Amino acid sequence: MSLVALCGMDKKISDTIYLQSYFEEKYEFWYTSKPKERQLIEDIVIKFVDNNLADTIYLQVNNGLASGLCSYPHFEEDLKKIIILLRKINSK
Repeated sequence: MSLVALCGMDKKISDTIYLQSYFEEKYEFWYTSKPKERQLIEDIVIKFVDNNLADTIYLQVNNGLASGLCSYPHFEEDLKKIIILLRKINSK
């Protein structure tokens, strides 16, 4: 059984308010963490993005590409793009 299934997070999430909060929190933890902790946070975020982020949001952030979002060495840049897009959506 996968970690995603164990956590009950096996569906795509499109709730932009929840997503904004989730990614802002992960970014804050990542930004203030030591390198080993950063790697763990990156792994968690990448799994979440790949398995749970709604396809429409994923494609918007990733310029229409269906893979590679938040991958090394673009993790910080891509995470910031996700947060910016979600803030824009949620401010409407």
